[in-house]
Amino acid sequence: MNTSRRQFLARTAVGVAVVAGGSFGADPASALISSPAGAAAGTTRTTTLTDVTVIDVATGRRNRRQTVLISGERIVAVGRNLPVPRGATTIDLTGKFVIPGLADMHVHALDTDEVDPPLHLANGVTTLRVMSGDPRTYEWRDRIDAGTLLGPRMVVASQI
Repeated sequence: MNTSRRQFLARTAVGVAVVAGGSFGADPASALISSPAGAAAGTTRTTTLTDVTVIDVATGRRNRRQTVLISGERIVAVGRNLPVPRGATTIDLTGKFVIPGLADMHVHALDTDEVDPPLHLANGVTTLRVMSGDPRTYEWRDRIDAGTLLGPRMVVASQI
């Protein structure tokens, strides 16, 4: 893949946010990542998702017409009728859904590092507990942490 981990995660976030389908402009990830120029200047890009349905997995409720405020790579506020900060990139998600990242707590990693970790992200899984740690799995975890391999956070068990 010719894209950075941050861009992939941002695109995945938009994909997860738009569970019901739909489309954005030419580069949806650009709205969710900090620009290098902005990072150098010490500013953080702010993105606002408006009129979106947020799924509360603790209660099962659909919280309709919510605003999600993202500063840099972090969600900083969720609520109804939140004020949109000046200069924020706004994405109207009417009819779309936002869900939290998923965790798969029983994984046996495959032997295809170019496919397996990014595939989890593409399906909304942002955290893995890998049941059988081997040197390759630890290497993946370290490369993901370093940003050189696209993939979810990994908690790796000992070798079987």
